[in-house]
Amino acid sequence: MQWRNQVISWLHPHLYPCLYTGPSRRVMATQAVIRRQKPLLKRWLSSNMSFLLDALDSKEIISRDFYHSANDIQNGGERAGYVLDFIIDTGLVHELLEVLNDVKDQYPQLRTWPPLYFCSPTINRDSVNPWLDCNADGRTLTATELHQGYPDHSERFAEWKVALCSENFSSGRHYWEVCVKQAQIFRVGIAYAVISRRGSQCETWLGLNRASWCLCRRPNGYFVAHDGIETPLNISQLEKDKIGVLVDVDQGLLYFYDGSTESVLYMFRIGHSAGSVHAAFMVGQGSITIVA
Repeated sequence: MQWRNQVISWLHPHLYPCLYTGPSRRVMATQAVIRRQKPLLKRWLSSNMSFLLDALDSKEIISRDFYHSANDIQNGGERAGYVLDFIIDTGLVHELLEVLNDVKDQYPQLRTWPPLYFCSPTINRDSVNPWLDCNADGRTLTATELHQGYPDHSERFAEWKVALCSENFSSGRHYWEVCVKQAQIFRVGIAYAVISRRGSQCETWLGLNRASWCLCRRPNGYFVAHDGIETPLNISQLEKDKIGVLVDVDQGLLYFYDGSTESVLYMFRIGHSAGSVHAAFMVGQGSITIVA
């Protein structure tokens, strides 16, 4: 069935979640992901709703009246929709995620659900090139013709419009999304902390060295790059100009997604290293924003 193939693509077998805990704005972002993926989630839960209702009931997240009213609905799809609507409308998304995380080992499909490993990294201001402006919350980078006059720092990219995030990932699986609607030329990806901050394009640009991987856009289209090798992507436009990035540090895998459809655009085998990786960005024209 077509929907089953969509779910398999969305719930990719190589991924593995980490428990989602974070500030309320991350819960809001996760709620948005749930709303966006609700049709696929509803179809999966339609045949697995009994376990979820029992878990929600045992943790007293839902009332007994709601539990019985949900169980009275015979159609699996209608029951799944009824429960999901209630969870979203009453602000119980975080509780739902905790329940799903508790039972993920019993249901391998859940190990690949994006909200369970969603994060929202922030820009390391000490790394930002002086020709990039970083906004107040550290999630938007804008290419500018005005030198920002940042103080010298060993982590700062001196010549080229590159920046890294503060968070470093040395294990586990981590997923974030980047809105690129306002960017005409950009590179979005990951880099090891050892990437050069000064030097030639080959040393410091994302995708032109062994320390970085990226998905890029320039006037002639989209492509991915690593160590100077570029691979064109057969896409003319992202659905809603949003890129999803998932790094599986333990397995040495990097995925780029269309952030709106959750379809995989490309997968890199990045291997293993003793170092940690950072979300990385290069903005040649326009601005990019990390989804919070």
